[in-house]
Amino acid sequence: MEFNPLPIILAAIGTYFLIKLRFFFIIHPLRTASRGLRAVRGKRAFRSFTLALAGTLGVGNVFGVAIGIMIGGAGSLFWLAVSMLFAMIIKYAEVVITSDNLYHDTDTHGGIYYVIRSSFSRLGTPLSAFYATVTLALSLVMGAALQSDAVIESAVPRSDSFRHSLAVIFVVFTFLAIIGGASKIEKITSIIIPLTTIIYIFITACIIFVNINSLGATIVMIVKSAFSFKSAVGGGVGFLLSGPFREGFARGILSNEAGAGTSSAAHSRSGVLSPSSTGILGIFEVWFDTGLICMLTGLSILLSVPDIGNFDSGMDLILYSVGNLFGTSGKYTLLFCVFAFAYATVICWYYYGSEAWCVLFGKKKKAIFLPLFLLFVYLGAFADTMILVILTDLLMLFASIMTLTVLIKNSDRIRDLSESGGVVDTERGRLRRLRVKFIKGNESSREARHR
Repeated sequence: MEFNPLPIILAAIGTYFLIKLRFFFIIHPLRTASRGLRAVRGKRAFRSFTLALAGTLGVGNVFGVAIGIMIGGAGSLFWLAVSMLFAMIIKYAEVVITSDNLYHDTDTHGGIYYVIRSSFSRLGTPLSAFYATVTLALSLVMGAALQSDAVIESAVPRSDSFRHSLAVIFVVFTFLAIIGGASKIEKITSIIIPLTTIIYIFITACIIFVNINSLGATIVMIVKSAFSFKSAVGGGVGFLLSGPFREGFARGILSNEAGAGTSSAAHSRSGVLSPSSTGILGIFEVWFDTGLICMLTGLSILLSVPDIGNFDSGMDLILYSVGNLFGTSGKYTLLFCVFAFAYATVICWYYYGSEAWCVLFGKKKKAIFLPLFLLFVYLGAFADTMILVILTDLLMLFASIMTLTVLIKNSDRIRDLSESGGVVDTERGRLRRLRVKFIKGNESSREARHR
């Protein structure tokens, strides 16, 4: 049976940071939420936040969760929720350290690349290049091909000759968005993400409400399945190899990308002066992605599908769940949501990939990346879904090992930035109430970031 060490690593490092940062967002959820809401009111902060959400709100939230339930059973949803707590603190740490001006290339260009380069004296440059290579591969496999596969697969059968035409149309739509650069991508995602999220929440919430009488029994089934007898066979190792645990954490990682460090490039554009305030937006990102969208997807499936074993694909499963209540119109609405999420993810990951390309080859050769990315968007329509998912999991493992190592190395700096920003008070363990300030006008330089 396959063993993925990443869930164990994420849980261990997540626990370490929870202790180091005094469980601040768990002990003070209202203050943390209030500060995040104040931060996201800034125009730049809101656009960078929706850009980061665009990178994570994709197929992983829809058929990724469905696949996790098909393979790992209902218990995978429990471990998906547990993984969210570790993901929140790790995402916070990622965003804080990449928002620090010590590890920030320019006011709108940041990311784990620069942290790696500065954190390791001799190996910084080659390690940064390796991470950029992994991110570049992720942008092509997960950001381009996997999203395209989800859109086309949900619209037509694999044998349908119409796939070529849809693939070309999707490539054209992608080209029209990314040709305008990062600013245009931000504008598009700031419209698509709020609108699509509201529609998707309405659909899944209606399914849950209609089946509300079965909600209690379903939650009990989820918990029992998470700690099933089969999971305990073989002691601790047998439990770690169990389907619910493995799939729950794997789908959570694929969904919110915590530990991979990828979305830090988007948050670095926020313009929030305090890195700790930007870090709280990272917590928001995980909650919206995993705590809200993924959980709504999972519950709507478990409440409305009598026999999950009758389905061969995650998309068929979620389409049945929606069609059961809303009929054909519901299926078309869901297809729109899938297209919008995937489209936003594709154009966001073009930005991530282009940033990685610039780290590797320089800005002068950036134009070469555009046709390469569009080629993978097209080829994704004809690729095998499971191969793409396996490749994505492998690349996520490499990216996460690099990122988590850097976070541990800079853990004291992350704590210091959290203290100076008023998020963590190690003396009393309190979250201080500080005003959130934004960069305006000519103050949008890296020197202004920590005044």
